[in-house]
Amino acid sequence: MLSIQFDYILNDYFYIPMQANVAYNEFLGYPGYGQMLTGLGVQTDFSATNSLQGFMQILAGADVHGMVFKPTIGVNLTLSDHLALYAQLGKTVSLHKLNLYPKSLRLSSYSAGLGLTYRFSLLDTH
Repeated sequence: MLSIQFDYILNDYFYIPMQANVAYNEFLGYPGYGQMLTGLGVQTDFSATNSLQGFMQILAGADVHGMVFKPTIGVNLTLSDHLALYAQLGKTVSLHKLNLYPKSLRLSSYSAGLGLTYRFSLLDTH
């Protein structure tokens, strides 16, 4: 699965993640699979003296059949002011407890991610 995520930083500890995921393998009769998710994340303070930054996020959104929920936990390993390696573990589940899915369409999937974080900021008028 290929993923991209943008984070809107609220303060040093909280952020709003926005994530899109796609896969090209067949899923329940569809030629591929996709998700759009957003939620709330919490992270440890970024520090130039500590190369590790932990994070946890809870995402909710939609896939081809309806609503999904995805909690994740991970860590960034700082390489420079702008670059970091990240690793995360998560689980995606369809919200079948709310009877939004028939049993044949329920999704439950563990995920592990490794990737690159690029930190940048936009000008602010404050």
